[in-house]
Amino acid sequence: MLKLYKVEGGSMRPALAPGDVLVLSTTHAPRRGDIVVFNENSGLLLVKRITRIVDGILDLTSDNQFLGSSLELSNLPIQGIVGKVVMSFSVRRCPHFKFHY
Repeated sequence: MLKLYKVEGGSMRPALAPGDVLVLSTTHAPRRGDIVVFNENSGLLLVKRITRIVDGILDLTSDNQFLGSSLELSNLPIQGIVGKVVMSFSVRRCPHFKFHY
């Protein structure tokens, strides 16, 4: 199944920017290095990259290391993943599609 999501912050720059539209797959198994949308306990949806995944527990990070975060993104349950980003659409500079494998 596919879902759409719109990026709202700059934490994943330069790969993704505010306004980018993401296509999520809910059927692809997540792997280290994948960009995912994660449902944090408070219901906040986060776009982050998987840095570690072991026995159903994962660590996430932002690509933009210049932005700080007060969120603890370690030892999270894999069940919180809404979907894996498989494609993005950006209208920055010129419209283009990007595939994420």
